Amino acid sequence: MKSAIILAVFVLLSATALPATIYVPDDFGTIQGAIDAASNGNTIIVRPGTYVENIDFSAKAVTLMSEMGPTATVIDGNESGSVVTFQNGEMLDSVLDGFTVTNGKSTDGGGIYCAFSNPTIRGNIITANTAESFGGGIECVNSSPVILNNVITANSAILSGGGIGNWDSNPIITNSVISANAVTSGGGGGIGGGKSSPTIINSTIIANSALDGGGIYGHFSSLPTITNTILWENVAPTGPEISISNNTTLTISFSDLKGGQASCYVESDCTLNWGAGMITTDPLFVDLASGDLHLTWNSPCRDTGDNSAVNEPHDFEGDPRITLGNVDMGADEYYYHLYHMGIVTPGSPVLVKVIGGPTMPVFLGMGSGIQDPPMSTQYGDLYLTLPLANHWPLGNIPGKGVLEYPATIPTSWNPGEKKPFQALVGPFGGPWTQFTDLMVLMVD
Repeated sequence: MKSAIILAVFVLLSATALPATIYVPDDFGTIQGAIDAASNGNTIIVRPGTYVENIDFSAKAVTLMSEMGPTATVIDGNESGSVVTFQNGEMLDSVLDGFTVTNGKSTDGGGIYCAFSNPTIRGNIITANTAESFGGGIECVNSSPVILNNVITANSAILSGGGIGNWDSNPIITNSVISANAVTSGGGGGIGGGKSSPTIINSTIIANSALDGGGIYGHFSSLPTITNTILWENVAPTGPEISISNNTTLTISFSDLKGGQASCYVESDCTLNWGAGMITTDPLFVDLASGDLHLTWNSPCRDTGDNSAVNEPHDFEGDPRITLGNVDMGADEYYYHLYHMGIVTPGSPVLVKVIGGPTMPVFLGMGSGIQDPPMSTQYGDLYLTLPLANHWPLGNIPGKGVLEYPATIPTSWNPGEKKPFQALVGPFGGPWTQFTDLMVLMVD
């Protein structure tokens, strides 16, 4: 009897020690409620929807992730403070993954506030947040977060860091798009900070604005390092792309910077280390005006980066990071890819786009569902179930490497439905033929 009791206690303790998965709103109605109840090692999965909350990780080593990605799952801060806060010594195993973080308003860190913490911030859209001082999208104070695969856009701060602000911090910023952020009375429309050494790799910093350093601003003995990155169309009266002051040393290499060194402001006590592989030519995005920052076939940023700087195997969309021998500059790696532009509502127009080699034929398949894990084929991973339910030849990819196909969402599709598509690029049996990624149209 005694041994049976001991065995039962051992089984109970073992079960409670195992990582658990918590669902919101199934198990807890709010994200914060789930975090409060979670134990270290738990995963919290949030179903699609909008959650009006201001959440604090509260020193929990948990993975908080959305079920269907950032376009389907929103955390809305209701202008009531930072939307997400890390301020209790969180480390890399505290993970925020796959949300739209929006409508935050705070003194510092309108979207995300990191203080004395080193979390992982991955795969989010951080947009329309405001800081009254520093860090409209993200503010880092004595912190070294990993900021990976994020789109940080249309945030604002008054003093510094419209997209990302840093003070005495050393974040690693990789595979991220930092665009259209603004600082109204200071420096660093895209990224700004003092006493900090951010490492910026394979990112696209574009169309940000400030009074000083439209793209990047560093001061007070900062040591930024930039590699494989595009800085383009940033705006400031002083240093449109880069500005450094107060004994700062900035090192940049294998990057595309509009205007070259003439667009950088360097105070007399500062050093700009202009390294190897720098270019100053138009990156030739697919459609800059509409925000489509994929690279075209003829882009000077394709295959001209530094492979030794790559720290992640995939780009910001999950495509392989090094595909043709040399890494690309920017957040996007030129690779077979299927995506769309436009809102998916019944009867609305969308523009389907496919990236691949020029002259390659494209066949679009629609499945009845999604295979997870996918089926391995000679053309790569097949995600669709019953992929021949619909099968359309879209034409051949033109010289710029991107096929555009206008379509209209059928009126018979209902809000809430998910429609999976995948394309085959190249002739059947060809050595370069490949399946693209899976594209799931979420009907609004």
